[in-house]
Amino acid sequence: MRFSYYETTFYRDYVNKYKSSNESFENLIKDEEFFRRKLTQYLFSPRGAIYQPYFWFSSPLQCGEPAPDVLLQAIPYSHLRFDSSSVWIPAMREVQQIVSEIPWSNESFPIALTYINWETDAIVGGELIRNVGIAIACIFVTTLITLGSWRGSLFVMICVLLTCVDVAGFMHWWGITIEITSMNIVIISVGLCVDFCAHIMHGFLTTPGSRKERILFIMENIAPAVINGGCSTMLALSLLVTSRSYVFTSFFKIFLMICLFGLFHGLIMLPVLLCLLGPIDINEDDQKTNAPSSDQQKKFFSLKFIRTLLSEKYLKSSDVVREMDTLKTQEEVKSNGTTENLLSKSKSTDEENQKDSTS
Repeated sequence: MRFSYYETTFYRDYVNKYKSSNESFENLIKDEEFFRRKLTQYLFSPRGAIYQPYFWFSSPLQCGEPAPDVLLQAIPYSHLRFDSSSVWIPAMREVQQIVSEIPWSNESFPIALTYINWETDAIVGGELIRNVGIAIACIFVTTLITLGSWRGSLFVMICVLLTCVDVAGFMHWWGITIEITSMNIVIISVGLCVDFCAHIMHGFLTTPGSRKERILFIMENIAPAVINGGCSTMLALSLLVTSRSYVFTSFFKIFLMICLFGLFHGLIMLPVLLCLLGPIDINEDDQKTNAPSSDQQKKFFSLKFIRTLLSEKYLKSSDVVREMDTLKTQEEVKSNGTTENLLSKSKSTDEENQKDSTS
């Protein structure tokens, strides 16, 4: 970076050359009338005429008249040619620091046409992390409401986060930089990551049985639909391969990586996590702990029953609905069985009391 300080130097030389006394330059310019007159002469001279566009006066500058009040003054400067944002961002910050440290009489700031893109490159990294973090937090809250499971929502959020991290890492190896276009595409694609793992998680939570049985069920019934969705998305984006536009090629590369890494985390990593650390089915847990019959009525208001209702409303598969019906009938049989046992016990006690009275 180099400032154009020739304006001040040439003006000093001009005043010292055509001054009528032996006073110093600093003392001469303290006289406002002298300063205005000499400024007009200098700006109309062959050497100073090139600096006339850098002054904005309160009224038009006229030759032979004292210069009017200066409203705005610009000092030209230029940067060297840079190759990447790692170089031009520090250069821009250094210019801003130099201007802020100079004791100007009024407000001053550096400005350039390239600073628009440079300032965007300076803040785009932080904006990307913040926006992706907000999107993942919203995904966690939404899946928590729809799935009704803290552990399931946490697993979905982890899969989405790892997919975004993998995409951001491979963007470097594929020649995509973090700028305004790629940032918007990555933020938009966060919503696509949810589809690959939310359906798997929902099927695992709404299917009765042990962990292994539920994993086998979702891999046989839900995983093929998820694979078809990911492949159809990649097929729709395949037309952008031949594009020469940077926006379209970046869109294709990022969405392709989203589909590939999303399918990997949703169909490989998530089932492994569920098989090892997934939530245990409520019926299976009750059979192991032998809960008392007085708690049977509370099961109808549990998260398992809510997920059953949601699955009946949004899933149209006959097998899933049939399994949910059997789940409810089992709950009803258990509750009815407890009442029948109580009635039989009461009848037996009445008969014993009658026998004792007759005897």
